[in-house]
Amino acid sequence: MLRQVSQAEAVEAAAQQARRESLQPNVLVDIAPGLNDPGVFVLIISNIGASIARNVRIKALDQMVRSDGLKLHELTVFTEPISVMPPGQTRQFFYDVGFQPFKGKSPLRCRFEVDCEGPFGPVETAHYDIDLTPYQGGWAAPTTLHSVVEQMKKAVSSLNSIGKAIHQEHDAARTSFECKIVQSTRMTDDFTTWLPAGEVLRPSNAASDEAAP
Repeated sequence: MLRQVSQAEAVEAAAQQARRESLQPNVLVDIAPGLNDPGVFVLIISNIGASIARNVRIKALDQMVRSDGLKLHELTVFTEPISVMPPGQTRQFFYDVGFQPFKGKSPLRCRFEVDCEGPFGPVETAHYDIDLTPYQGGWAAPTTLHSVVEQMKKAVSSLNSIGKAIHQEHDAARTSFECKIVQSTRMTDDFTTWLPAGEVLRPSNAASDEAAP
């Protein structure tokens, strides 16, 4: 009997622990091709858990020097805690241009350690080992420069279309306005408007001569 009670208590404790863990935040760290620009690698920090993560502390356990010389492991995100990360929030940081890690100019393997607090207190420390070597030899995404050039081309084309539309609208409005002025002038003028000044005055002089004795 005591053995059965002990087993039931263990099962209940395990169930409560599972419920608590399911309600705790879960902060994930990863490095992957960017969604908006697959030509670069981005460092991704996400809270994929069910509750708010507080006092998030992320440590880069390896030195990470980017191809331009920047020491990524000294970024603020690794030296200062993130006060709050709501469920579903994602933060992205530029890691490097896509092909640079494979030239030995930035690390292919990185380790991270994550601590945070949830509604039931501190969350168990999480460790992430990131390995970019599966991308090596099969990288086919465009470079950042290519992406920028393509975006600039699209922007210029869009601006040209907008400018052309504005110019056409301006010309149409100007033509319509000028037509209205001409039409208004013709409706208000009498036939004398289009006669020379001498001819306009002759009828009045002739009338005054006939009226004289």
